[in-house]
Amino acid sequence: MNITPNFVHTPCESNTSIARSSFPIDALPQPLHDYVIAASAAAQTSLDLAAVTCLGVCSAALAGHVRIADGAGDEQPASLFVATVTAGLRREADLFQCARQPLQTLEAEQIEAARIPRIQAQSLLRQAKIRLRQREKQAAGDHQQFRQAALDFATQVVENLVPALPRLLIDDTTTAKLNTILAEQDGRVARFSTETAASDLFSGSRSQRSLAQQALYWKGYRGEEVTIDQRGGERTTLRRTAISCVCSFAKSTVAGLRHGRARRSRGVLDAFLFALPEPAFGKMPSSPTAIPDEVRQQYETRIRSLAAQQTDFTLRLSDEARQRYQAWQTEIAMLIRSGNLPESLTAWADHLPGNTLRLAAILHTISNRNVAEISATTLQSAIAIAQYFLPHALAMFDLLQQPYETPHRDHPTSPPETSSSRPSASQIGAEHPGTRHIVSLTPISPSNATSKKRGTPCHNKPAPAIDRHEDSDLSDSQPREPRPRGKHPPTTRGSGPRTYRGSPAAKRRAKR
Repeated sequence: MNITPNFVHTPCESNTSIARSSFPIDALPQPLHDYVIAASAAAQTSLDLAAVTCLGVCSAALAGHVRIADGAGDEQPASLFVATVTAGLRREADLFQCARQPLQTLEAEQIEAARIPRIQAQSLLRQAKIRLRQREKQAAGDHQQFRQAALDFATQVVENLVPALPRLLIDDTTTAKLNTILAEQDGRVARFSTETAASDLFSGSRSQRSLAQQALYWKGYRGEEVTIDQRGGERTTLRRTAISCVCSFAKSTVAGLRHGRARRSRGVLDAFLFALPEPAFGKMPSSPTAIPDEVRQQYETRIRSLAAQQTDFTLRLSDEARQRYQAWQTEIAMLIRSGNLPESLTAWADHLPGNTLRLAAILHTISNRNVAEISATTLQSAIAIAQYFLPHALAMFDLLQQPYETPHRDHPTSPPETSSSRPSASQIGAEHPGTRHIVSLTPISPSNATSKKRGTPCHNKPAPAIDRHEDSDLSDSQPREPRPRGKHPPTTRGSGPRTYRGSPAAKRRAKR
């Protein structure tokens, strides 16, 4: 298994020249394999889009309850950050929604089941607070016998917290902060995003708030311990966190991230597995077929079984799988040292062996949920999927590094007008009688053009425009005398008394 000769990077002007392989559909377990084929045929999209999205949905269903050890003492959650770059078609958005529908349905059922216990807990908490206030008033009168009772009720108020409603996923419409959601959901959540993820997670930022949020995503990706400051001065410590991200956005959105990228951070770009599938136009049958009910039911049942896992357990590699994984690590390290990868892809490639373990844990849990050891066959399937993501990441990084091209305003398409070619005021009035025109006496030149920056004044400002009517007897050589500037121009009224339109008090002062 040698991957180095196949991924020699040469600079290119466009990412279309990079050969991207198709998704190894045979590496998926049978329930996922059948659904990917049926869903892509129903939506008339490529298999890559359906396969990558379904892997992200399975990762979100596990919610970090499954962890995997690499044999060197390090453990990481089986959570993935995956992103697909599409053509922005409606059918692709429908497939993205159809794949995550089982999780949305399960979340709605869990919320409905937890509603009544939540209302009961709120009632008990209010009763405990009322009793606490009564005992505190009695204890304030220097009654020793009520002080211990007040302390006991205070302990009940602290311990009888109202449980938060279950939440499996968030999207672009979620207004709550990520740290608040993690504190309520025991550090486990999945984000399904479209266009917003590109600006939040890929473009990076220089603001302190955005950097703190990206650091929280990094900790959730690695499964690290997180301490969250809440309102009221309380601090919540989450021993284990797990965040999954499933994103899908148009290629034009990625092109909009090129501008100013050198001045920003990388965000969480290195944690994502990217897929840029080829367009499926002309490759699919003309009439789409619906997903069979049996295949859909089998997929939904498997997603529910993954989400039903509420206890944490750790998977380990078999001896043969461990040797295979060490060989894969060695090849990735040789690829990084060989210099065939661009410098911007080095950090991403360093995360690829860890993502391979996460893929192996997901594939193993779908097929053999009750077995705690991953076989070499499952690991080889995960390596095949990881090899698929490598050229796609190369294409994605090349797309992000292309220069941002904007039209230049300094080079107009038509030559500027001169004073001889510009019509006079009388000619304009003859063409459009009864209208009022603003004519500038300053010739147009490149120095008088608008500056590149908006709001930046030009160095050579044009002369003020002169107001002309069509019936005016003034010519271009005899400009009208400018009106004196002032707050109140001189009046042409007679010598009679002035008329004041102010308040009655002002009128009385004027008569005096």
